[in-house]
Amino acid sequence: MCDYFHSGDVMYGFLPLYHIFGFAIGILATVHYGASLVLQPTVNPKYILDDFKKFQPHVIPAVPRVWELFRNKIVTTMKEQGKWRVASFILRNQKTLKDMGLEFFVRKVQEPILSVFGGRAKLLIAGGAATKPEVENFYESLGMAFIQGYGLTETVGPICISKPTNKRLAYSIGAPTSNNECQIRDKDENGVGVLWLRGHQVFNGYLNNDEVNAEVFDQDGWFNTGDMMYMDKNGELHFAGRKKQVIVLDSGKNVYPDELEGLFIEIPGVKNVAVFEHKVGDKTVAYGVFSVDKDMTIDKLAKEIAEQNKKVASYKWVTHFAMTTEDLPMTSTQKVKHHIVRKNLIDGKYPDRKE
Repeated sequence: MCDYFHSGDVMYGFLPLYHIFGFAIGILATVHYGASLVLQPTVNPKYILDDFKKFQPHVIPAVPRVWELFRNKIVTTMKEQGKWRVASFILRNQKTLKDMGLEFFVRKVQEPILSVFGGRAKLLIAGGAATKPEVENFYESLGMAFIQGYGLTETVGPICISKPTNKRLAYSIGAPTSNNECQIRDKDENGVGVLWLRGHQVFNGYLNNDEVNAEVFDQDGWFNTGDMMYMDKNGELHFAGRKKQVIVLDSGKNVYPDELEGLFIEIPGVKNVAVFEHKVGDKTVAYGVFSVDKDMTIDKLAKEIAEQNKKVASYKWVTHFAMTTEDLPMTSTQKVKHHIVRKNLIDGKYPDRKE
């Protein structure tokens, strides 16, 4: 991150400081690099966009959902203006155009979009969840560095960070930072296992809780994150889900909710989705609750889910689901509260559909 964050830069912060992501990036990083920090106490898009123009930040951290919303708004506006088809062609082929001496056309597309962020933004940071590759690629095509971080309160924020210069595979969270290391243990047939961490950034243990410390640390000082990961050919990590949220089917096979949620969120009209383990009769299934736009019908949603199911092994298919036009309960970092969604389902709040 030091290649893109310098003394005198301005960071714009609207992440909650009581959350480790907001605290580590907003407070610790700015102090370390000698940067300024602008704090916005709300997540109202109007105030944020006004601040971008006023303060012209160089570095902006946010959760992936915020980056997705900004990107979608920009693309939608350009489509309405009839500009997106030409603009997207230029952005996709900018290297060729630059080699031909036609960089002017690239800047002509980039500059109006960059002005939305104040015109000086050079580094965008995402954390708290995985970012869709198309969202990350969009911002990088504008000439801004986009990095994805992974961390916990127990690691004082991001301990794994992706590198903008690498051609990453989908949903990568990068590799451990300096003086930290990782292991993936108890891998399944797909290489997915539990992530263990060790290094300068890992905490020493929970205060006055020897019993839990004995559970999460091994004798060599490795810390069990409880997160399921796999490593790609580039040596970068990919988040599969929390171990406690892994769905274990009656067959013994594991299903990772994050993988399925990443597919289903791409369905037009789906605002958010939660996939979790649920009993239907005497059968354990991967169950989905979908928050959708008001014009979505349950039959249309069923067809879209069936199409997305074809992209994964059949044992992972979601064939039991519920639909609601209400927003799903979220944390301050825009993660779905799966346990509350499941309770709402059991309480009959969401009408379900069984295929």
